[in-house]
Amino acid sequence: MSAPNLELLKRQIEQHVNGFNQGLFVTIDTWHVQKHQHAQIDIKRLYEFTNKQLGELCKRTNKFCYGRSFQRNENRLNVITAIEIGESTERLHAHCMVLHQGNTGRSFEQISDFVIKNCEMIFKVRGENAYKIVPYNPEIYWEQYFVKETQKMFYLHNGFMNIDLH
Repeated sequence: MSAPNLELLKRQIEQHVNGFNQGLFVTIDTWHVQKHQHAQIDIKRLYEFTNKQLGELCKRTNKFCYGRSFQRNENRLNVITAIEIGESTERLHAHCMVLHQGNTGRSFEQISDFVIKNCEMIFKVRGENAYKIVPYNPEIYWEQYFVKETQKMFYLHNGFMNIDLH
Protein backbone atom coordinates (compact mmCIF):
# COMPACT_ATOMS: atom_id res chain seq x y z
CA MET A 1 0.00 0.00 0.00
CA SER A 2 1.55 3.31 -1.02
CA ALA A 3 1.48 6.47 1.07
CA PRO A 4 -1.16 9.08 0.25
CA ASN A 5 -0.23 12.00 -2.01
CA LEU A 6 -0.56 14.83 0.52
CA GLU A 7 -0.50 17.62 -2.09
CA LEU A 8 -3.36 15.95 -3.95
CA LEU A 9 -5.24 15.47 -0.69
CA LYS A 10 -4.76 19.14 0.20
CA ARG A 11 -6.14 20.21 -3.21
CA GLN A 12 -9.13 17.88 -2.83
CA ILE A 13 -9.90 19.32 0.61
CA GLU A 14 -9.52 22.89 -0.68
CA GLN A 15 -11.98 22.11 -3.50
CA HIS A 16 -14.35 20.50 -1.01
CA VAL A 17 -14.46 23.60 1.23
CA ASN A 18 -14.40 26.15 -1.61
CA GLY A 19 -17.51 28.36 -1.59
CA PHE A 20 -18.59 27.47 1.94
CA ASN A 21 -18.53 30.32 4.42
CA GLN A 22 -20.50 28.99 7.39
CA GLY A 23 -20.44 25.95 9.59
CA LEU A 24 -18.79 24.30 12.57
CA PHE A 25 -15.49 22.74 13.47
CA VAL A 26 -16.28 19.84 15.81
CA THR A 27 -13.98 17.60 17.86
CA ILE A 28 -15.59 14.48 19.35
CA ASP A 29 -13.73 12.36 21.88
CA THR A 30 -14.55 8.73 22.71
CA TRP A 31 -14.02 6.47 25.68
CA HIS A 32 -11.89 4.11 23.58
CA VAL A 33 -8.22 4.31 24.62
CA GLN A 34 -5.37 2.66 22.70
CA LYS A 35 -2.69 0.96 24.75
CA HIS A 36 -0.23 3.18 22.92
CA GLN A 37 -0.55 5.48 19.93
CA HIS A 38 1.14 3.24 17.38
CA ALA A 39 -0.69 0.05 18.37
CA GLN A 40 -2.81 -1.61 15.71
CA ILE A 41 -6.27 -0.06 16.00
CA ASP A 42 -9.23 -2.27 16.86
CA ILE A 43 -10.86 -2.40 13.39
CA LYS A 44 -14.29 -3.31 14.78
CA ARG A 45 -14.21 -0.30 17.12
CA LEU A 46 -12.94 1.96 14.33
CA TYR A 47 -15.73 0.81 11.98
CA GLU A 48 -18.36 1.41 14.66
CA PHE A 49 -16.97 4.90 15.37
CA THR A 50 -16.55 6.05 11.76
CA ASN A 51 -19.36 4.36 9.87
CA LYS A 52 -22.05 3.89 12.47
CA GLN A 53 -21.64 6.67 15.01
CA LEU A 54 -20.21 9.50 12.89
CA GLY A 55 -22.45 8.49 10.00
CA GLU A 56 -25.50 8.64 12.26
CA LEU A 57 -24.47 12.06 13.59
CA CYS A 58 -24.05 13.39 10.03
CA LYS A 59 -27.42 11.98 8.96
CA ARG A 60 -29.24 13.44 11.99
CA THR A 61 -27.56 16.84 11.57
CA ASN A 62 -28.41 16.92 7.85
CA LYS A 63 -32.06 16.14 8.66
CA PHE A 64 -32.08 18.83 11.36
CA CYS A 65 -30.62 21.44 9.02
CA TYR A 66 -32.39 20.57 5.77
CA GLY A 67 -35.36 18.32 6.64
CA ARG A 68 -37.19 16.93 3.61
CA SER A 69 -34.79 18.70 1.29
CA PHE A 70 -32.02 16.40 2.61
CA GLN A 71 -34.24 13.33 2.35
CA ARG A 72 -34.92 14.18 -1.32
CA ASN A 73 -31.13 14.53 -1.88
CA GLU A 74 -31.50 18.22 -2.77
CA ASN A 75 -29.36 19.68 0.03
CA ARG A 76 -26.76 18.34 2.41
CA LEU A 77 -24.03 19.55 4.68
CA ASN A 78 -20.50 19.37 3.37
CA VAL A 79 -18.57 17.30 5.94
CA ILE A 80 -14.88 16.48 6.20
CA THR A 81 -13.76 14.16 8.98
CA ALA A 82 -10.32 13.24 10.27
CA ILE A 83 -9.97 10.35 12.71
CA GLU A 84 -6.99 10.24 15.03
CA ILE A 85 -5.59 8.90 18.25
CA GLY A 86 -4.54 11.64 20.64
CA GLU A 87 -0.85 11.98 21.39
CA SER A 88 -1.28 12.61 25.10
CA THR A 89 -4.65 11.00 25.88
CA GLU A 90 -4.33 8.11 23.39
CA ARG A 91 -8.09 8.38 22.85
CA LEU A 92 -9.75 7.69 19.52
CA HIS A 93 -11.44 10.91 18.38
CA ALA A 94 -12.66 12.79 15.32
CA HIS A 95 -12.29 16.29 13.96
CA CYS A 96 -15.10 17.35 11.62
CA MET A 97 -15.67 20.38 9.45
CA VAL A 98 -19.43 20.71 8.93
CA LEU A 99 -19.99 23.34 6.25
CA HIS A 100 -22.97 25.00 4.59
CA GLN A 101 -23.74 28.11 2.56
CA GLY A 102 -26.05 29.76 5.08
CA ASN A 103 -29.13 28.07 3.65
CA THR A 104 -30.01 25.80 6.57
CA GLY A 105 -32.44 28.11 8.34
CA ARG A 106 -30.56 27.34 11.55
CA SER A 107 -28.13 29.46 13.56
CA PHE A 108 -24.69 28.32 14.70
CA GLU A 109 -26.06 28.01 18.25
CA GLN A 110 -29.00 25.85 17.15
CA ILE A 111 -26.80 23.50 15.13
CA SER A 112 -24.17 23.41 17.87
CA ASP A 113 -26.76 22.57 20.57
CA PHE A 114 -28.20 19.85 18.32
CA VAL A 115 -24.75 18.33 17.70
CA ILE A 116 -23.95 18.36 21.44
CA LYS A 117 -27.24 16.68 22.34
CA ASN A 118 -26.70 14.02 19.67
CA CYS A 119 -23.05 13.45 20.63
CA GLU A 120 -24.25 12.63 24.12
CA MET A 121 -26.82 10.14 22.76
CA ILE A 122 -24.74 8.53 20.01
CA PHE A 123 -21.24 8.48 21.53
CA LYS A 124 -22.33 8.28 25.18
CA VAL A 125 -19.96 11.12 26.10
CA ARG A 126 -20.63 14.14 28.30
CA GLY A 127 -18.75 17.08 29.70
CA GLU A 128 -16.35 19.75 28.52
CA ASN A 129 -13.68 17.28 27.41
CA ALA A 130 -16.04 15.10 25.35
CA TYR A 131 -16.48 17.53 22.46
CA LYS A 132 -15.55 20.99 21.34
CA ILE A 133 -17.47 23.05 18.80
CA VAL A 134 -16.29 26.34 17.30
CA PRO A 135 -17.60 28.33 14.33
CA TYR A 136 -15.99 27.62 10.97
CA ASN A 137 -13.81 30.52 9.86
CA PRO A 138 -12.85 30.43 6.16
CA GLU A 139 -9.89 32.72 6.93
CA ILE A 140 -8.26 29.94 8.93
CA TYR A 141 -6.90 27.20 6.70
CA TRP A 142 -8.48 24.17 8.31
CA GLU A 143 -7.58 22.07 5.29
CA GLN A 144 -3.90 22.40 6.21
CA TYR A 145 -4.77 21.05 9.65
CA PHE A 146 -6.44 18.02 8.08
CA VAL A 147 -3.42 17.32 5.88
CA LYS A 148 -1.13 17.65 8.90
CA GLU A 149 -3.33 15.21 10.84
CA THR A 150 -3.04 12.71 8.00
CA GLN A 151 0.74 12.84 8.19
CA LYS A 152 0.80 11.84 11.84
CA MET A 153 -2.10 9.43 11.84
CA PHE A 154 -3.17 5.93 10.93
CA TYR A 155 -1.80 5.48 7.45
CA LEU A 156 1.68 4.21 8.15
CA HIS A 157 0.58 2.10 11.09
CA ASN A 158 -2.76 0.80 9.85
CA GLY A 159 -2.72 1.17 6.05
CA PHE A 160 -5.96 3.13 6.18
CA MET A 161 -6.68 6.75 5.20
CA ASN A 162 -8.21 8.70 8.06
CA ILE A 163 -9.60 11.63 6.03
CA ASP A 164 -13.10 11.33 4.59
CA LEU A 165 -14.86 13.85 2.34
CA HIS A 166 -18.70 13.64 2.41
